[in-house]
Amino acid sequence: MSVEEGTLPVGDTGEFLATTIVTNSDGVEVHREEIIVTDPSDLDARANVRKIDQVIDYGAIVHSHELVKLTMRMDELIMIQRCTLKLLAAAFEDSISGSEISDGDF
Repeated sequence: MSVEEGTLPVGDTGEFLATTIVTNSDGVEVHREEIIVTDPSDLDARANVRKIDQVIDYGAIVHSHELVKLTMRMDELIMIQRCTLKLLAAAFEDSISGSEISDGDF
């Protein structure tokens, strides 16, 4: 299989459509239309397609800025929860030192 850049004429407009020419092992050649997904204000921000396993699945790689913010906030909340649990454990240990805990205490 070979892959190379190509073009197809758009009617009689004098313009051309960008394509990728793919030739399989039997010599059959096809043009694949290039579609580029970008941010309307940042043309360097493009969507990528990656093969995600070794069989047939492909997937679009999408990065959400909101997801990054949410993940960072969740990390902060987990740290706060851990600190709170440590403080509670220390306070609980101080309040019961020297005494027995029975099932009725919970």
